[in-house]
Amino acid sequence: ASALAPPPVPHMHGDIGDAWLTRLIDGERAHLQRLSGAARITRLQQIQASIQSHLAKVGSIAPLLSWISVLGDWSGNLQGAAAIAKLDEADALFERIRQLAPRDSAGLHFAHAYYLRLRSERERSRTAQDAALLQAEQLLARIGTDELPLALVQLESAEIHLARARLGDGAASHSHYTQAAELGIAAARSPENEARALTCALTALVALQATHADPARIAALRTLSRRLLELTPSSAVGVRLSGQGNL
Repeated sequence: ASALAPPPVPHMHGDIGDAWLTRLIDGERAHLQRLSGAARITRLQQIQASIQSHLAKVGSIAPLLSWISVLGDWSGNLQGAAAIAKLDEADALFERIRQLAPRDSAGLHFAHAYYLRLRSERERSRTAQDAALLQAEQLLARIGTDELPLALVQLESAEIHLARARLGDGAASHSHYTQAAELGIAAARSPENEARALTCALTALVALQATHADPARIAALRTLSRRLLELTPSSAVGVRLSGQGNL
């Protein structure tokens, strides 16, 4: 039923309302990971219609950061101008976060790192892309271990390393793939973003196996791919990675 009806958003105010909205968006994002194709796009449109007016009234960064994460996922399912339009929506939200957050807060560092990773894809040169990703990596390093959920920071760091691995070659690329795999596996221990973390880890491990075959890596590939397929049986990406992981 949740895939057909927009999520109900009760009228709450202040910190309680912001916390409730953040939990709703995070829960919907986890649900969206189990959808694919037209079903995912339809659900995204329903969620946006339901929460847009509430996002305009929030007084903290948490719900804005959660929605930027959804917009990032959404843009990844689109092409060309449509994908750019979703990133432009994230631009506007990030400007609001900058106004709301203390200048040196962990939340702002995380939001800025996530934003830089999204925007790096629009840079024209690989050098500029990698520079943006390096800056994002440095921002995450400034977040204390007790300031934000560890798995959340690990997953973002894993995705940054994965992006940097794809831009590089040789030993540098191998190092980034290795770190992406390790951080993705660690982040997958948290159920909130398990599917995304497994996708990141498997993508890195498959790339490592393709360039540096290691029999010891096969067991990890098979275990992770089976778990990802359990979580996302209808996802084309999950099916593809599971197939590669079971080679």
